[in-house]
Amino acid sequence: MSHKTVPFNIPAPWWCALPPLLQAAALLALSLPNSMAWGVYGSFLAISAVSSWRLFSDGRPYSLNKLWWVFALVFLSIVPSLMLAVQATPWQLEGIPAVHMLQANGLILLCFGVFEGVRLWASRNFIPQAEHAPPSVSPVVIRQFAHLAPAMMLTCGAVLLIIYGIKGLFMGGHTDGAFWHQSGTFRLVIETAIRATMLWCCLSAIVLYRQHKLERPSLLLVLIPGILFNSPLTIPDYLILTIYLGWALAAGFELLRRRHALSFVLIAAFLLAAPFRSGTNSIVIHDAWGSLCRTIQYVSSHGYTAGRQLIGAVLFFVPQSVWPVKPTGSGALLGASPGSDSGETFCTFIAEGFIDFGIPGSLVFCAMLALVIARYDGWYWRRGGRVRFTLPRLF
Repeated sequence: MSHKTVPFNIPAPWWCALPPLLQAAALLALSLPNSMAWGVYGSFLAISAVSSWRLFSDGRPYSLNKLWWVFALVFLSIVPSLMLAVQATPWQLEGIPAVHMLQANGLILLCFGVFEGVRLWASRNFIPQAEHAPPSVSPVVIRQFAHLAPAMMLTCGAVLLIIYGIKGLFMGGHTDGAFWHQSGTFRLVIETAIRATMLWCCLSAIVLYRQHKLERPSLLLVLIPGILFNSPLTIPDYLILTIYLGWALAAGFELLRRRHALSFVLIAAFLLAAPFRSGTNSIVIHDAWGSLCRTIQYVSSHGYTAGRQLIGAVLFFVPQSVWPVKPTGSGALLGASPGSDSGETFCTFIAEGFIDFGIPGSLVFCAMLALVIARYDGWYWRRGGRVRFTLPRLF
């Protein structure tokens, strides 16, 4: 059975110019006299124009590529430029000169060029192979899933309760306090292993229910703990996107199948809802541009780490007791540097490459990201977004 090919590169509509134009109008209305070099604002508008153009040049309803450009548009341009205009930055940028901000924006634009060039090349040259239909999920496996999935959800929820307590289910600040005092490895295990297990159970239950293989009570026994233990009031912003957008895509909402609908929803959510969230989990995602500025400042004072931070990230699972000189995370390193009064901060993908190897490191990191995105998006959309479902594949 053939499926309609979804284009990955189309002419952008004329209204893709609206985001940078509206941003420019807001900056003119908000900016204080001599508050910041206008060259920085101009480079922000260039980032916004490129991001909006490439976002709406992707003809697929949703893709990793579109998520990248939404992130770039909002958190590498619109949010930091407006916060700079009203001098309300949460990143402690005092002491960072305008020249480092210009360097950050110039590096972002350079990374955009490498990213998009590699992605377009890979998208045109990567031809996903045809696949045979996998065997249907057997009734025995479905019955086992109907019993095991609720038990897995409750077990994972109990672990979260032990760590965060009852208040952690309803109070974001309480979650922040319990979360950020733990080691980076511990946080990674909790947020990746436990919440990812819960996400897998919920997505599997939704898909099996849509295939008329799982009864509604079994679905609710999985989804209710999923919502209870992953409240949008307490989990980090990136987990809200991962969990709730994943559920919505699995449920097959018609709105998400329209070409640009999800992009507008995400932009509106980030611009309108995220700034009103309080606590560390909200600040870190707004810190994307500020962390790059601090990285450039750090490198100008201390030099590149020559891969030391990358080795620490790759070998994250090695405990400090076994590796006493294990490098601290880049976010913690920047948080402890002059210009920041926080113990730990957020470090972007571009900044991670820069702190290790400078501009070449950032470009290589972005090229690798483009390859992964192009191949995964191509694999997913080879059948018009209809991925053949199996429980191991979803895992």
